[in-house]
Amino acid sequence: PDTGVTVNSTRGVAPRGTWWPELHFCLRLINPAVKSTPPNLVRSYGFYCCPGTEKEKYCGGSGESFCRRWSCVTSNDGDWKWPISLQDRVKFSFVNSGPGKYKAMKLYKDKSCSPSDLDYLKISFTEKGKRENIQKWINGMSWGIVFYKYGGGAGSTLTIRLRIETGTEPPVAVGPDKILAEQGPPALEPPHNLPVPQLTSLRPDITQPPSNGTTGLI
Repeated sequence: PDTGVTVNSTRGVAPRGTWWPELHFCLRLINPAVKSTPPNLVRSYGFYCCPGTEKEKYCGGSGESFCRRWSCVTSNDGDWKWPISLQDRVKFSFVNSGPGKYKAMKLYKDKSCSPSDLDYLKISFTEKGKRENIQKWINGMSWGIVFYKYGGGAGSTLTIRLRIETGTEPPVAVGPDKILAEQGPPALEPPHNLPVPQLTSLRPDITQPPSNGTTGLI
């Protein structure tokens, strides 16, 4: 379901089309099934992602996380990670390694997201994503991400959207914002333009700013 929650927000100032920050969020923030699974098993089971597409007859819509077929997958991680040749605009991956399936660990439950958590994910923009029409990032592009528990999975939709802010003050670099999900690549223009990308957890979306910008995940 769409929650409308922002799980990450990143801000920065840079020339248009040159700022492509890494985006981070904890998988449990957008997938309830992860909260009820020990962290080490989450890391071992892993996940796979598929980009939103107009070809719903082949990869399915958001209800199937755009992953109706294995050939729709463009990112995956976990113990069973396999190589993928299909090029996408972003790549999803775990940040931390895990202790294995056989170590007993307590559930994270309502623990706040931390960079050291085993379900902490990184989103990196690929060369294809950096060359993409910036208007598409401003409008927002979505990905389905499925938590893979051997024999079944639970999916969520993440949207990456770029938000651009303009002002009369000279651009100033801004650090990470609170846990809101909207991140995008900021672009630098005259002192009055400032884009801000953010990341939200509803359907996680990331956006990039043309001048001064903030990127976020929803």
